Amino acid sequence: MSENTISPDEAEKTSSVVLSMLGVNMMVLMATLDMSIVNVSLPTLATTLGADFATIQWVILSYVLVIACLLMLISRLGDMKGKKSIFARGLSIFTAASLLCGLAPSAPWLIAFRALQGVGAAMSQALGIAIVTEIAPPGRRGRAIGLVGATVSMGLALGPSLGGLLIDLAGWRFIFLVNVPLGLVALRIVARYMPALPPVHSGQRFDLPGAVIAAVTLGCYCLGMTMGQKTGFANMTTMCLLGLSLAGLAVFLQVERNAAEPMIDLSLFRDPLFSLNLLMSVLVFVSLSGGFIVPFFLQLAQGRTPREM
Repeated sequence: MSENTISPDEAEKTSSVVLSMLGVNMMVLMATLDMSIVNVSLPTLATTLGADFATIQWVILSYVLVIACLLMLISRLGDMKGKKSIFARGLSIFTAASLLCGLAPSAPWLIAFRALQGVGAAMSQALGIAIVTEIAPPGRRGRAIGLVGATVSMGLALGPSLGGLLIDLAGWRFIFLVNVPLGLVALRIVARYMPALPPVHSGQRFDLPGAVIAAVTLGCYCLGMTMGQKTGFANMTTMCLLGLSLAGLAVFLQVERNAAEPMIDLSLFRDPLFSLNLLMSVLVFVSLSGGFIVPFFLQLAQGRTPREM
């Protein structure tokens, strides 16, 4: 047999790896798409559902807030309980919540279903890169991770134009319903082709204090920044929330330093390349946040249609 001949077992394993990464990237695409596709629909949602700006912004905020609070917690659970099962459950929750969002009768229901969608997105997003890193061959690991990054960028870039087109042609409900067939296909691929991915080390302990403090800290910060825009940053409630988030950050760092198995290994930040990469990611997403306001300006101030977004 020639040295270049690939055995049937190797071909099947390669096919499973490729399809598994396809399933992960489909979920990553849907989750990031939903961060930007809804932006262009906010003026339409406010008018159709009879809600003001302060209310309708929670269609986005509820989704992002849940992801921010759960991301680190679920990442740690994936290390302890196994990544495939949590990823698949998150994909199922996200797909079901997308259907519910598309059927929502009012703004409060839509906000609640978006929060549920955020739970599914957090369960999948937290483990996507980890799964790709674990199943990709060492020689192709960098390319596989780069593909996930490209998928994130693609989802954020396609969201506004695709959302405007769907709203103009089919109505706002289809910006959520479009996830349902994609989610079902991704779930089928993951269930059939992704390996089990059990925990690498057994007997790991969960850093419950760190998880709770991180969730409360992030929640207080997001709520404080949101309320500050509505009531002013001199408002007592806003100042208390932001103060709690600052105190929570200090307590979280202290807890993580003393924890035997912390959620975040703080020694990672001593690596300048790692820290710089995180800083650049923060700056990129801060710049992208301008897309939250632009649809209101273009549609309400300039009278443009969603298709023109």
